[in-house]
Amino acid sequence: MPSFGRSTVKRSRIESNFRTLDTFVLRIWGNSLGGCFAARAASRDKRFAACCVNGGAADPTEAIRQFPRMGDRIGAMLGHRDGTHSLEFVEWLKLDADENRIACPLLVVHGEADPLFSMENAKRLYDQAPSKEKRWSSGTTAITASTTIPTRITV
Repeated sequence: MPSFGRSTVKRSRIESNFRTLDTFVLRIWGNSLGGCFAARAASRDKRFAACCVNGGAADPTEAIRQFPRMGDRIGAMLGHRDGTHSLEFVEWLKLDADENRIACPLLVVHGEADPLFSMENAKRLYDQAPSKEKRWSSGTTAITASTTIPTRITV
């Protein structure tokens, strides 16, 4: 796991906490940039039984390219006063076709009005995922993209 500058959590502590989760069924959901993180986590860790990406995308650098001040917000999330390490972080979240290994059931919800990530970018995340059980839902806004969003995905 990259450090992206100053890190307050030790890698061994994170890995130790994840090992204790082996007895649970893990599912992950993320909104917007969190959706990118959820997709990356599900792509890297086969213990996830399901993944929902709401408003995320394959290439999160799109948000910083369109809105440079997003770098400052992401930097603050990483514990910096400015956009230091933001681009490095979103590059790390990026899932190219050869890196997208999401095998668990996947639901991608995306809205045409999403200001950060284009529909094409979100669709690329969906299309490249090798999951045998995946659903795409789109509409005007991400969380309310469709009334046909399943309320339960059986795994």
